Amino acid sequence: MALHHDNYASVIERVHHPVLAGLLVAQMSVARQRGVEVRLNRQTWIESLPESLGSAEAVTIVANLIENAIEAVAHMPAARRKATVRIVEGREHFTITVRDFGPGIAPKTADLIFTRGVSSKAGHPGIGLALVSEAVASANGKITVESKPQGTVFKVTLPRD
Repeated sequence: MALHHDNYASVIERVHHPVLAGLLVAQMSVARQRGVEVRLNRQTWIESLPESLGSAEAVTIVANLIENAIEAVAHMPAARRKATVRIVEGREHFTITVRDFGPGIAPKTADLIFTRGVSSKAGHPGIGLALVSEAVASANGKITVESKPQGTVFKVTLPRD
């Protein structure tokens, strides 16, 4: 219960967009139930979303990236069952960065992961990252992926206006 309260306080003091705040608190709780720690980076600060990004699209991006991070580390040793989320409003850009400490993405699927129907995980429909890519593109943003055997970092960069 104390951990839930700490996560809640951490989110509420840094994330002033109620939809994203609620999403982050919920996903942190679900992750904890699955044995994964999702932490909010101390640099996270959100007052409002960019004009080009609606709440539904923001939820699509953040929820899918966090869910993928949780799935990537769920079967890792305890020390690697963690992910970090950093969302920052800059003067010119709004960035969302999700890092996991999983096994990384296989090189043969890395170039295709944003394609609908492609997944690096067996039995997955391959829709989540395609939806993320579409939401980012509709907001005139870009998404980058850096994957190594020590984990994967997804970074979404959106124009502020």
